[in-house]
Amino acid sequence: MIRALVVNDYSLRASWDAGNSGESPLHFLYGTDYLAAHGFQVTLLSEERSRWLAALDRRLNRSREIIGSIDRQVAALGMLGDADVIYAACQTQIQALSYLRALGLIRAPLVCLAHHPLVRGRLGTVTRPFARLMLRGLAALPTLSERVAVEANGLSPNRPIATALRWGPHASFYPQAEYPGEGILAAGRTARDFVTFGRAATQVAVPATILCPESSVQPVFGAFGPTVRLMAPRQFLEYRITARMFSQARALAIPMVAQDGLCGLTSLLDALGAGKPVIMTRNPGIDLDVEEMGIGRWVEAGDVNGWCEALRFFTDHPDAAATMGRRARALVDGGLNYESFSRSVAGIIRRSVTGLGGVDEDR
Repeated sequence: MIRALVVNDYSLRASWDAGNSGESPLHFLYGTDYLAAHGFQVTLLSEERSRWLAALDRRLNRSREIIGSIDRQVAALGMLGDADVIYAACQTQIQALSYLRALGLIRAPLVCLAHHPLVRGRLGTVTRPFARLMLRGLAALPTLSERVAVEANGLSPNRPIATALRWGPHASFYPQAEYPGEGILAAGRTARDFVTFGRAATQVAVPATILCPESSVQPVFGAFGPTVRLMAPRQFLEYRITARMFSQARALAIPMVAQDGLCGLTSLLDALGAGKPVIMTRNPGIDLDVEEMGIGRWVEAGDVNGWCEALRFFTDHPDAAATMGRRARALVDGGLNYESFSRSVAGIIRRSVTGLGGVDEDR
């Protein structure tokens, strides 16, 4: 039995319990539950271990892409004797451990799931050499984007290390979709552009709902028209409640500010799982082309007129919206789902321990 130490920056135990009770989807476990059910001995290292080190992590938040989580890594060092492999469900967790392994000071293979580009933003010239060193210390780098995989393999030309995986939704979590549904729902918080969305919905006077944390509300929201409903609870609604809202909407909107990460991908999974078409700010890092697959519309960042056109289309064409929604759910039922993703993760981790090559899915 392979002993896997799983490192993460939020409580996987809480997500595990919530997923098993039907309160949230399991895909936020990134394959961890699948490992436990398919021959791995899983130890979760996703809770704060040292109050002092966790506080230091928060103070050094901007350095996380270089050093990872100090709190989790110090704890992991003390547990190496009980681990055959370390799996980080987020790329900003085990950088320092990967440097130690690159220097030959750690033997256990490290597998890290990359969500975003390794080199980005204004600090790109600073982080690039650290990214190269990290890749030298990793056994494998599964990614959520083909673009990120290409970048990582370019930074590690002598040893292709990255494999793009198709992250899909936990299919059975979502209630059956209501067709054609009513209104356009935009939910989320990270890198969201609710201003552009609200202005467009106001201009075309379509029923629209913005669901966001209270901290995301801006004064300009007060200028939105009467057809735009704002829901901004202090604490985010339970996921099963938002999933019901997804099932009742005509389409899901994912308005984003221009950014070079994969923000918005989780909301796209919600649209697929809920069987709803999507209107989304174009993001070249996301592998699924919503227009090519016939499940939605792309809009350029900040393009109010583009949002107006897309909102008007889904409002005026309920049959087309329903067809797109059913097509989105068919992708999930056809294999673009969390079960398939988890098999791939398990296969990569297993081969990192056994030393076998290839990227085939675990059977």
